[in-house]
Amino acid sequence: MKFALALLALTAVTSARNINFEDVIDLEDNTAYGYLTKIGQPSLERIRKAEEEEDVQSRIVGGSASSLGQFPYQAGLLASFGGGQGVCGGSLLNNRRVLTAAHCWFDGQNQASAFTVVLGSVRLFSGGTRLATSSVVMHGSWNPNLIRNDIAIINLPSNVGFNNNIRPIALPSGSQLNENFAGSTATASGFGLTSDGGSISSNQFLSHVQVQVITNNVCRNSFPLIIQSSNICISGANGRSTCQGDSGGPLVITRNNAPLLIGVTSFGSARGCQIGSPAAFARVTSFVSWINSRLFSICKMKLALALLALTAVTSARNINLEDVIDLEDITAYGYLTKIGQPLLERIRKAEEEEDVQSRIVGGSTSSLGQFPYQAGLVITLASGQAVCGGSLLNNRRVLTAAHCWFDGRNQARQFTVVLGSVRLFSGGTRQTTSNVVMHGSWNPNLARNDIALINLPSNVGFNNNIRPIALPSGSQLNENFAGTNAVASGFGLTRDGGSISSNQALSHVTLPVITNNVCRNSFPLIIQSSNICTSGANGRSTCSGDSGGPLVITRNNNPLLIGVTSFGSDRGCQVGSPAAYARVTSFVSWINSRL
Repeated sequence: MKFALALLALTAVTSARNINFEDVIDLEDNTAYGYLTKIGQPSLERIRKAEEEEDVQSRIVGGSASSLGQFPYQAGLLASFGGGQGVCGGSLLNNRRVLTAAHCWFDGQNQASAFTVVLGSVRLFSGGTRLATSSVVMHGSWNPNLIRNDIAIINLPSNVGFNNNIRPIALPSGSQLNENFAGSTATASGFGLTSDGGSISSNQFLSHVQVQVITNNVCRNSFPLIIQSSNICISGANGRSTCQGDSGGPLVITRNNAPLLIGVTSFGSARGCQIGSPAAFARVTSFVSWINSRLFSICKMKLALALLALTAVTSARNINLEDVIDLEDITAYGYLTKIGQPLLERIRKAEEEEDVQSRIVGGSTSSLGQFPYQAGLVITLASGQAVCGGSLLNNRRVLTAAHCWFDGRNQARQFTVVLGSVRLFSGGTRQTTSNVVMHGSWNPNLARNDIALINLPSNVGFNNNIRPIALPSGSQLNENFAGTNAVASGFGLTRDGGSISSNQALSHVTLPVITNNVCRNSFPLIIQSSNICTSGANGRSTCSGDSGGPLVITRNNNPLLIGVTSFGSDRGCQVGSPAAYARVTSFVSWINSRL
C-alpha cells in the first residue's frame, strides 16, 4: 500500500482498528528494501564496465573524488547472491571486523551468500587488500520492512595489516554516546552513483561529500513512520547526499583531529538522490554496545588445550575461550556443509527408493499428526541444499537453530519449510522464505545463543497435522527440567554411519534431561546456563540432521517446548555423549517479542 496512506492508517489506529505499520509503508519508496537486486546489482555492473573503460568522475552526489589513504577506514563490498553481485560500503573497526548495513546482507527479498571486502583502495575492482567471507552477523532485530536496526558486522577470515591506506575508525564513547550530532558537518563516502541516472566512472574512484546532520524531527517529515531514535539523518539540500551503491558506508565527523563514526548508510528516498530529501543512517551510538560485544578475534585451537588455557588464566594470562575450543568437536560449527548437505542428498535419494526405517538414534517412526508442531527445513546454500528441523510457534513463525542459517562457515540463502508431513520431500504444506532473524548474540565459535526465528511469507492453516506448540510461561520459566523425560523429534540419522529411508519418516525418541553440571563433563567450556542437555546413554539421542528441532515435555496433557536441538559430539551419536539444546526459557522474551 502506498506511503501516502500513512495518515489514513494512523486515523484507523485511533479508531481502534488493528493495522500494522508494515501494511501502510510502501516498501518501494525506500532504497533499503530489495536493495541487492534493485540497486546493488545494476550499480555493480555499471562500476565493472566503467572500470574497464578508464574514465574518472565523482561518485557521491555533489561530492568529490577521494585520494588514496584519505579514508583508510572505508571498505568496498562486493555482495554475491543468487542473481549475481551487488555493491555496498563498510567501515573497518579493527583488524578482523567491518561494520556495514544489514540490508547489504539480507534486504528483505534477497539473501547474500558472500562478501568480497575491499580495503586500501579507491577502486572497487582493483588494488588494495581483498578478503572473501560469509561470516556475517546481522543485528538480531533487523527488520527490512520497517528498516529498523539496519546494521551488521562482517568477520574477516584473517587479520588485515594496517598502513597509511588501511586503518580502523573509532566509535563514539564516553559523553559522545549522549550526543545527537545535529548541526554538525559530517562526511559520507562510498562507491555509489553521483547523480540520479548518472554513469559510473571506469576508475570508480571512491567519492565523498560533506553534509549537515539534521534532527530526527526534521527527518520524519520525509519518512514519518520509519525514522526512530536509532537513526541519524543528513540534509539532502543542494543535491548533496549519498546515492545508490553507498549503502553500508560511513558517516563520519572529526573529533580531536581524528575521524569518528556516527552513522552507517541505510536508506534514502527511492524517488532519487537529488530531490532534496534527507538520507537516513543507523545511528552508531544506539548500537555501540552491540558492536563492541562482537569486536573479538576468532582463532581455532584444539579442545585438548583447554586445561592449559585454564591454567594460564589462573596465571593472569589473557586467553580467549575461542582460542582453546576445537570447532570440529561440536556438530553446530560448519553444520550446513559438514552434516546438513550430505544428509539431505541421502534423504532425497532414499525417498526415491521407498524404504522406511526410523531416523533418531534409538527412537521410533512418528505417525502423521503425532507431532503437529514439527517443521522440516530444506536449506538452500550457494553450493546445494541441507536439512534441519524446527518448531511451529504460530501461523507465521517457526523456531529453529541459528546454525541452520549461518553455521560459522556457510550462509544459507533460503529455507523451504515443510509442515504437516512426516516426509521431507513430499506431502504437507511447503513455504519458501529468506526472512530469518538469528539471535543477535549467536556465536558459532562457542555455539552460544543458537536460536533463530523463521518468518513465513503467508499464514499457515491449522489442522490435525499442523498446530503450534506452547512456550514455557509463569513458574515454568524458573524450572531447569532436570530429571524430566522429554521427546526429541527430527528427520536425522538413526545411527552413526546409518542410511536414510526413502519415505524419510519423521522419528522421535524419549530422553532424560540431565543437569548442566553433568553435561559440562562432556563440553566443559561450551555449556552455559542458556543450554539444556539430554543424556546419550544406551545409544539414544538426537543425530545428524535433527538440528533446530524440538525438545518437548508434556504439561497438563499438552506439549511444551523446552529446547532447540543445537549440538552433540562430533565423535558420533552413539558414543554415549549428551546432546545440547538452546534452553527455551532463556530466550522466551526474545522469542515473544518477535511473534
